[in-house]
Amino acid sequence: MDSLTKTDRIFDLLPKYFNARADENWSSLISAIGSEDERLAQLAEEVRKQFFVKTSSRPYLDRLAANSNLQRPKFVGMSDTDFRRFVPILSYQPKQVKRIIDEMLDLFFFKDATTAFLSTDLFEPFNLKDTWDLEITVDSINQEYIVFRATDFTDITTASANEVVAAYNRQAKFSYAIAYYDSTTKHTYIRIFSNTIGAQGSMAITGGLANIALEPNGFLTELGTGSNTQWVVT
Repeated sequence: MDSLTKTDRIFDLLPKYFNARADENWSSLISAIGSEDERLAQLAEEVRKQFFVKTSSRPYLDRLAANSNLQRPKFVGMSDTDFRRFVPILSYQPKQVKRIIDEMLDLFFFKDATTAFLSTDLFEPFNLKDTWDLEITVDSINQEYIVFRATDFTDITTASANEVVAAYNRQAKFSYAIAYYDSTTKHTYIRIFSNTIGAQGSMAITGGLANIALEPNGFLTELGTGSNTQWVVT
């Protein structure tokens, strides 16, 4: 990465015999010119950012939105960050009505109100074992296969939520996990979300011994807790 300042660049362009850096007069003159040049370059960069929705801020962001006949929603207190997401949703995808609705809901509400997810019934620390796995079908068509290895944890038998989340996210392609602190129970759980926003998203556990340590939604504890469960069928 080039870290040279404008002043450094001017010094480098001058003939060596000027000895400009050591000469008090040359040094003062070049520093003054370079500092002003640096200020103008930074100003030009800030102006350039205001030309694009992704980098602009108010009031320029509102003016860009007005070009698409959009206004910042009133009485909501929408930040520039959220408004940058709001503008392209309504401006650039006018024919994708369902997706617009899904993305708008995702913008105004929490993920657990707009996106399919699983939540663990158990909380940290999680008693995992080396190579225990987790198989999940995402959106009815995509398969996630996650393997938890002892090397990913300080102690896999007392794994923290953040450690489990990190191990999951390193391997996941169609979903992601977060640590979720429940202020009511005072415990930290794990939630696993589909990457798909809206009703088309779905999450289904299809196998894996890690179910024993995590007990995600729908886990039936009375059906046995190991791979050697014996069934009595009537």
